[in-house]
Amino acid sequence: LLLRGKVAFTVGEEEVTLAEYSYYYNSNYQEQYSYSVQFDQYYGAGMGTMYTGFDSTKTPDAQKYSGKIEGIEEPTWADYFDYNAKRQIQYAKAAKLYAAEKGIELSEEDYAEIETTIDSIEQNAKNGAQPYSLAAYLRLIYGKAMSVSAMKDIITQQVLIQKVRVLMRMVILLMQKVVLLLQ
Repeated sequence: LLLRGKVAFTVGEEEVTLAEYSYYYNSNYQEQYSYSVQFDQYYGAGMGTMYTGFDSTKTPDAQKYSGKIEGIEEPTWADYFDYNAKRQIQYAKAAKLYAAEKGIELSEEDYAEIETTIDSIEQNAKNGAQPYSLAAYLRLIYGKAMSVSAMKDIITQQVLIQKVRVLMRMVILLMQKVVLLLQ
């Protein structure tokens, strides 16, 4: 329980909880893990490592990452997941700030989408080979700091980010049309 509200770091003046950081870190890890496993399944053992550089049989901190990460001489996959998680969180916090500045708010439909997403995760938890409660499932997937309320906050943030992205795309398209008209 003490981990759930613990602050991992700050972005500007925004606190980032351990649950939020764990969500982004573990999402990056699980995506890479899944790609590697899929290559292994479709093309044979070792192909996941060959094509992705990530070995699904090893922990992220036990294998070198072949890309570059500023400030780290010999990065591991754990460094890569950490770096990506922090960048995604920075973007999320910037989008949240932008939304607040522009008065962008979630609609009733958005809140319904959030509830549907939570319900879907809960059904996945209950209907797996090993049934779990939603809270236990979230902790299993995203770490001990994750709770149902933290996940709901993260999903709410994701929906808001998507709304900001759509608005920004519309602004860019409008600007492109204006530029074309001025030519």
